[in-house]
Amino acid sequence: MGLGLLNTAYSMYVVISRPLYGNDVYGEWFVFYLVSAEYTPALFSFIVGGLSDVYGRRRVLWLSLLGSLLLWHLFTVENWVLKILAVAGYAFSHNLAVTIALSSVLEDRVNVGRNYSWAGLASGAGWGVGSTIAWPLLLNTPVETFAYIVSATYALGVVLVAAGYGGKSRDSAGGLKTGFAETLRRVKWITPLMLASYIGLAVGGAFNSLLMDEKIRQLRIVLNEGADGRYLYGFFYGGLPVLLGTPVRPLIGRLIDKGYAKEALAAALTMYLTLFTILPFTPPLLFIILWLIPVYPLYDTSLYSIISWKTERFEASATGFTASVTSLAGISILVLNTVLKIERVEFYLALTISMFTLSITYLLKTRGQLNR
Repeated sequence: MGLGLLNTAYSMYVVISRPLYGNDVYGEWFVFYLVSAEYTPALFSFIVGGLSDVYGRRRVLWLSLLGSLLLWHLFTVENWVLKILAVAGYAFSHNLAVTIALSSVLEDRVNVGRNYSWAGLASGAGWGVGSTIAWPLLLNTPVETFAYIVSATYALGVVLVAAGYGGKSRDSAGGLKTGFAETLRRVKWITPLMLASYIGLAVGGAFNSLLMDEKIRQLRIVLNEGADGRYLYGFFYGGLPVLLGTPVRPLIGRLIDKGYAKEALAAALTMYLTLFTILPFTPPLLFIILWLIPVYPLYDTSLYSIISWKTERFEASATGFTASVTSLAGISILVLNTVLKIERVEFYLALTISMFTLSITYLLKTRGQLNR
């Protein structure tokens, strides 16, 4: 329930921010700065995860409540620099809460695929609900009221994660330094794969989230100038993909628990490479159909399962390390966005194709290290 509410709030932010700030207010360039602000603060998740492994996860978790205030602030402030800073602070808080929540899931390595699939179902349900209701809610309430609702949803999610945390008691004898060293030793080999694939996902997701707004308008399902198009945007962006992905997650979990994690990860990376390459050139209806293919459950369940197998006793450190790698992807996008116009299709294609090709190549070279 807590993970679901955290993702409800996050999806409401994402579904509103992409078309509103990228198409209506600032321009496409702003969305890539938003993506950088969302990813970069996760750099500290490794430290936070290690601290929680040693000093207690609930204690560290309460720090994430600050994200509730920042989430309200990002919707109400008009200065774009302050908005970016608010997004960065909220993203850090959100990553902190999710890191603690997932660490409990990863502790049961025998059934990690099944458990993570159920956690993914809860997260996905929250994402679907938030995506679907975000635009109808914003268009029918004052922006301050909308901001309060999203902020309260996030805060309640943090409280429920703290109340429902069922992780094992921590053995702090090894100390913080041991947790960092052990986690780095066990998962450093997969870091290049994670970094390259996260860059590809971030660029591909941001670019096509803006493109979807345009494709929906082209379908002429609604009035071109009417606000109703945004109702459909949230449904197609997050609501319907979650509905289609829900029955898939338990099947993926069982498959991975039988030892097919590396095959599942390879399939996900290949599908992302194919989809992000062809999506910009597809007609509107085909674009939406392809967007609905549930690739992400295959990607995240396989990746987190592999990490879980390698990091016994340091689950929060490992989850935090994974989030920290996403921050490096955000920093990379920030740097690239200052020298390239990522919103141009040729630069977008160059980045996504190269990143997923690198990921697949690296996976093939290191597949022997992916066993339990």
